Order: sequence, then C-alpha cells, then structure tokens
Amino acid sequence: MKTPIHIGKLLLISLLMSVVMQSAYAERLYYRTKGNKVGMVDARGNVVIPIAYNSIEPWGENLYKVQKGFKSGICNNKGQIVIPVKYYFHRLNDKGLAAIALGVNKNGLIDAEAHFILPCEYKYLYEFDGDASKLAAFGEGSYNSFEREELLITDCRYMCFSNSINNLTKCGLLDVTNGKVLIPAGQYNCILKPVSGMSRYYNTKRSNTTYGYVNIETGESFEVGSIDSKLDNIKYMTHSDFHGNVAAVNNGNAWHIINRSGETIRNNYNDIRFNPPAHIWVGHRGDGTLDVFDEDGRDKAGFQGYTDIVFPDDMGDRKVFPLKNTEGKWGLLSLEGTAIAPFLYQEVRIGCSNVIAVRKDGLWGFMNSQGKQLVKCKYADVEMPVEQDPAYVWYKDAHGFWCQLNLNTGKESPTEYANAEPFRDGLAWVRPREMTFGGGVLDAALTTNSTDSISESKLGIIINEQGEVMFPEAVTSELLPKIKSLIVKKGGGALNRAEAHRFLLQQSAENRMYPMNTKIDDNDWDY
Repeated sequence: MKTPIHIGKLLLISLLMSVVMQSAYAERLYYRTKGNKVGMVDARGNVVIPIAYNSIEPWGENLYKVQKGFKSGICNNKGQIVIPVKYYFHRLNDKGLAAIALGVNKNGLIDAEAHFILPCEYKYLYEFDGDASKLAAFGEGSYNSFEREELLITDCRYMCFSNSINNLTKCGLLDVTNGKVLIPAGQYNCILKPVSGMSRYYNTKRSNTTYGYVNIETGESFEVGSIDSKLDNIKYMTHSDFHGNVAAVNNGNAWHIINRSGETIRNNYNDIRFNPPAHIWVGHRGDGTLDVFDEDGRDKAGFQGYTDIVFPDDMGDRKVFPLKNTEGKWGLLSLEGTAIAPFLYQEVRIGCSNVIAVRKDGLWGFMNSQGKQLVKCKYADVEMPVEQDPAYVWYKDAHGFWCQLNLNTGKESPTEYANAEPFRDGLAWVRPREMTFGGGVLDAALTTNSTDSISESKLGIIINEQGEVMFPEAVTSELLPKIKSLIVKKGGGALNRAEAHRFLLQQSAENRMYPMNTKIDDNDWDY
C-alpha cells in the first residue's frame, strides 16, 4: 500500500526550500552599472549595494571595498557599511592585511574581516621589509626600508612608527598584536626587527656610531660597541640578532658571545655563524678549530676540536652533520654528537635528502643518514637528490656523461646523457647526448624575455624513473611542474610529440611574433 502524500507537507517543504534558496542567493551579489557608477544586486535584481560608487571590489569573504572619488570604505553582502567611506587603503596582502589611512597623517592597519588591527592614530607606519643581510653593518635580519609600498609584503608582527616621513631618528617600535609601544619614537637612529625578544639598535652622531640591544619585553637597553664612522660607512657586521639567549658582537678584531644582560660568556672567534634548523652556533678559534655551542652558550657535546662543519638543509628529524678533523678528513656526527660515519673521506655533500654523497680516493659514492653504505665510492662525480628516500640518483661515468643509478638494487642504466637534473615526483629533465634543437618561434616559449635566445644546453626532454620519454620535445627544466600536470591529467601516460608541441605553442602564445613577409610553418600553428 502506497503512503499517501499530504499537500500540506509539500507546501511546507516547498516553503522551506524557497527560504534556503533565497538565503543562498542573498550571499551572492552581481555588479550593476548606471552611467559611470556601479552597485551590486542580488539574483532577483534587488539593489543591495547602491549604484553610487566609482568602483567595487571583493574584500575577504562576503565583504566589498567600495570607493567614492578617492575615498573608500567596506560594506557587507547585505549592503551594510562596515567601515565608513572616508579612508584611503589598498588591497589585502597575502597575509590578509592592508594599511589604511584617515586623511594624510592618520595611519592604521585592517584585516580581511574589516577589523582594525591598529587604529588610524599613527602619522607614519612602516613594516620591516628590508633585507638586512645585504648591508655590511647589519649582516642579517630585517630592517625598515622606509619605502612606502601600496601593498604590504610582511606579516606586520612588528611595525615602526614615526612622526616624520623617512626620518630614521624619529622611529619607534610597535607590537601589532596588542598595539603596545615597545620602543618609544626618537630614541634610536635605526632599529632592526626583533628576534628572540631583542631588537638591535644603532645611534649615529656626527662621525661616531654606537650600537647595542633593546629588550622589547622590559624596555631595558645596553650598548655593546662604538666605532668612529657613520653607519653607512661601516664595512663589517657589528653585532648579530639574538638567537636564543645569546648573540655575537664584533669589536673589529674578533667576535665574542654575550648573554641577554650584555655579559661576555665566550670570546676570541675569527668568525661566527648560527644555523636556525639545528639551533647551533659555530665559531672558529685562532688555531683553526671550531667551538660549537647551543642557544644558551653551552658547548655542544661531541662537536669540539674540528676544523669545519657543513650544516644540512631541512632534513626533518634526521639531522646529520659532516665535520672535518685536524687531519683534513671528513666524517659524520648525529645531532647528539655520536659518530655515524668514520673520518675517512676527502669530501662530503649533504642536502635536503637523507642520502649523503661521500668522496674517497677521488671517487664518489652514497650512504644513508645512518651511515650505511648504499653505493661504494667508484664514480667520477654524482648529483645530489632532492627528495627523501630517493630510488634513483645520477652519477658521471668514465666518459663524462650522466647515467642513472638505482640505489635500492645498485643497477646502472647504460643510457648516457649530456646533462641531467634530480628526479622530482618520478620525473627528471635530461639532455640526450645527440640532441639537436631547431630553434624558431618555439624558442619564445622557453625564455622569460622574448628578446633573448636560450642556450641549447638548457634544453632537454622529460623522462620517468624507468627511462621512458614522457615529453619528447625540447624544453627547459623550469617547465617540469606544468608538464607533470599534463601527464597526471593523462593518467600518467607519456605525451606524444603532437601533444608536447601543442603545449609549447600554448606556452609561447604571448611571445610569438610572425614577420609579415614570411610564410608561417605548419608546425607553428596551434590548431
């Protein structure tokens, strides 16, 4: 027996669906113009944002930036004004932040939800967007470049504020998360972005520069050095950022290590450096040996007395350190200072992979991060892999060509290549020994500047780990990610020559030019 259908229930269901659909449509708005004005309507044509603005653009989620003349504001998708139309501001950066100004001298910061992160109370605001490693005296970190860009480029965790445009002597420091003034304006000529709760400062008077640190939590400061030179004329790094509880200070003759109170706890180093992934400091003594210590200035057990160290790239939890002993031989230590590989090698290469290349008696081989030999030292040269647990690597044979090696089986491929790059996701760019390149309009697909001609040595094909050709046309390695996407879309199958050719034509569409008095070759048409 069929269940009876009640008309009342159908009407109720229909009404509920109508409400849901109207709610969904209410969130989606459409542009409508009238003359030179623009507004927004819903799916039924009802005006939600009045047709009264010079421009409207999305702002975050369900918000819109509306502009009248030179002034802007923000309204929501119901037409309600969230920020009045009386400000000047630009689009959001990739961190979801934007500078906003009320008039000329009242600047602040807002986010993607139209919340004020900083109120418009500052005459000038600047972010730490300068690369301090490019300036001799700074050496590292970030400084305030005072270049007022339309789009912020940092997370604005800390910002400088000033009452005078582009004037270093009036600059103070703000904690943007709570609006707290960490360093009052006018105290220092230059301050750098805080690291580990400490900010470096410089003060210049005539031809003398003093420098030191400010504890941004307590506001206390201390001077660590002075030099009879203007800041721009200092030719060496004066003092480092704090990394952990210590920092390095250079008096012009040697480096010494200080704590947060400015007390010297280690001294007399020819050079000094810090490795962030491992949280390790390293300094060379006058006799050429290394001191290795942690972020509290304490000796790193097992690492003392060597002459050189190589810091690995990001290797996750597998931190392995090549070190050279006083006899000039390289070995491997773990982060805990225990021996992984004996000190027998002339050279060690280590990168982002957990496979390590070692050279002995002039020849190269591979081992893993536990010190186990994968391939004995028998190759003229090797190329470092870029992925964890790689199955295949490249070695250079006796003829000077690159060949493929299976690390798991030790099997060597007989195919020789003039050049090869590491495998990435099962694909590698290689240049065959006998490869020729015809040039022509496709050259434009392979250059970033259409007026330049690309070197033939930069052109090759794409193969998989089995040595099968997956992209048969001449291409640069920079296009590998796009080619991989095509291969994935094809279900992992190789692209034939026509498909590869069509891809290159699409890549070169904006750069290709055809002279009026010549016939276009059939190979140059994308059809």
